[in-house]
Amino acid sequence: MYYETSGDGPTLLLLLGLALDVSEVETLALRLSRHFEVVVIDNRGAGRTESPKGPYSIPMMANDVIGLMNVLSLRDARVVGISMGAKIALELASQHPERVRDLVLISAGYKTREGRRMPLAMHLALLLRRTGLAQGSHPQSMEAFEAQRAASWAYGCADSLSTIAARTLVLHGRRDRLAPLRDAEELTRELPSATLRTFPGGHLFFFRDSFRNVVDSVSAF
Repeated sequence: MYYETSGDGPTLLLLLGLALDVSEVETLALRLSRHFEVVVIDNRGAGRTESPKGPYSIPMMANDVIGLMNVLSLRDARVVGISMGAKIALELASQHPERVRDLVLISAGYKTREGRRMPLAMHLALLLRRTGLAQGSHPQSMEAFEAQRAASWAYGCADSLSTIAARTLVLHGRRDRLAPLRDAEELTRELPSATLRTFPGGHLFFFRDSFRNVVDSVSAF
């Protein structure tokens, strides 16, 4: 499992979304490292972490994170999850509450997508990755992409939200079509201690003008 650390201060785990790897979030990690010791992780199947044959699952990837925390002797940490990484973060907070101090969920979905049509944006992302036009520094195989996608789409945690005690900040784009804003509003209501902050833009709003606002929101929280 590949990870990078930077900065000094309270430990913050940064869990990435579908197909993303560490090389694609360097700016975000650098800005967060002004406030925290940031540990950013390549999930199984992405970047420089191994890509074992699937199927994968969100609980499996959450257990990967726990294994890394044990190796690094991290008793607990603040956790920031982006998209699929937010699902991993929710699983961590549900199944390993003693390891999660605070929780930030960015572009989070919490309902299964099985049986639903793939959004046009996802079709475009697949096309770009097949042609090599949208890859990080460490390209992901299509087999690993599909294993991650299937894991993310199969995951739902609506029944366990009320058990998550960690103080939570939900950051969401107001025009998100992959994880609609209404789902983020429902998620915030169902979590016992959650606050929602919205931003212009869609599912990847944090990659654009909101970068600084996201970092400010996380550090202030």
